[in-house]
Amino acid sequence: PYGLPRRFLERDAKVGEFRPVTVLFANFYPFSQALNLLGDDVDTAAQVLNAYYHRAQTTIHRYGGIINKVDMYTYGDKLMALFGAPVAHEDDPERAVRAALELKTALDESNVVIGQLLDDKLQLHEPAFLHQKIGLNTGVVFAGQVGLAYRQEYTVMGQPVNLAARLMSVAPTGSVVLSPSTRRAVEAHIAVDELPPVQLKGIVEPVPIVQALYPRIADTQGSGVQSARRAKLVGRTAELAQLVELADTALQGSGQVCAVVGEMGIGKSRLIAELVGQLLDPAAGLPGFFPCLAECQSYEQSSPYATLRQILPALFGLAGDPVHTAHRLERLVATIAPEQARFIPLLGDILGVALPETTLTNALSPEQRHDRAQELIEALVIGSARSQPLSLIHISEPTRLRRISYAVFCLK
Repeated sequence: PYGLPRRFLERDAKVGEFRPVTVLFANFYPFSQALNLLGDDVDTAAQVLNAYYHRAQTTIHRYGGIINKVDMYTYGDKLMALFGAPVAHEDDPERAVRAALELKTALDESNVVIGQLLDDKLQLHEPAFLHQKIGLNTGVVFAGQVGLAYRQEYTVMGQPVNLAARLMSVAPTGSVVLSPSTRRAVEAHIAVDELPPVQLKGIVEPVPIVQALYPRIADTQGSGVQSARRAKLVGRTAELAQLVELADTALQGSGQVCAVVGEMGIGKSRLIAELVGQLLDPAAGLPGFFPCLAECQSYEQSSPYATLRQILPALFGLAGDPVHTAHRLERLVATIAPEQARFIPLLGDILGVALPETTLTNALSPEQRHDRAQELIEALVIGSARSQPLSLIHISEPTRLRRISYAVFCLK
């Protein structure tokens, strides 16, 4: 499969291991009905399947998972995806649930293509031909190569795999159902809705389940900092004192930039949380400031502007529908950076909001769009810093920035 480590590819390798994995089962249907309708039109049948499969594969791979199997199911077909095998990440359960939620969008896009194919070939108008339901479970499974030397397969086996498949079977159409173990791993980041417990084959007691709804909005204003300080910070006294001194210098009128560098898990984010907590403490006697925090995940490294998409709405009070956002941006730019007003549509790419293009912005090359957008953002951030005592931005981006956490102090 995609991303299989080299140790599994060596000749006569007998590699097997127990490892924590989040298993995703998706039942998509009724593809078999499309085969019956298309008869001998193999090319169109392949296009119908790939309209869904290619989008599902792209989504799962983007979050660091693999599609392990695609085969027939009692009603329709199913695919099994793995997060945590053969390659592990520290947040595999969250990655799996985010991928499952995005598979809903992938299905909608697929149905547009499939509807057009069936309409062209059969004059059959089916705006939502395919449906899907998804079940996820997290647990320790056996993962490795099975089979003879001339025909081997990388797979996972164990009760957690069976439970994920059974959750898929009882999931309502269009839903993403989570087991208790997956829920515990992701509920801080994913909003869920309680569903009635279900009785599953091979399990004596009813299993409590929830439906995943949407990713929670990231805490961009530091309200979760105090909760992050769950226990007294041990050590790092010198480093913390240095950071506090830099922040105090910024508050006195000289902007500062600080990079906290270290290996994953060494405590960079914990140190920053302690710093922000101390700065927000009224007993510190420091001037008030606006804290703006963002955290970038490794699966977002191919998503342009992922960090800014977290920071800018909080910093500039952007929320709601595109019309409200466009009006708010116009007022904001007119106040803070009027000379940049003609480039407002470029912020649509960054914020993920459809803003009407103008003749000027349509004529810009990709490089020009990037440069003008960057200049506009710089002008807005600097203007915002002038109107507030302090803006604090904390970015944690393990892969793209080589596990560096930045605290940027922008002073008035």
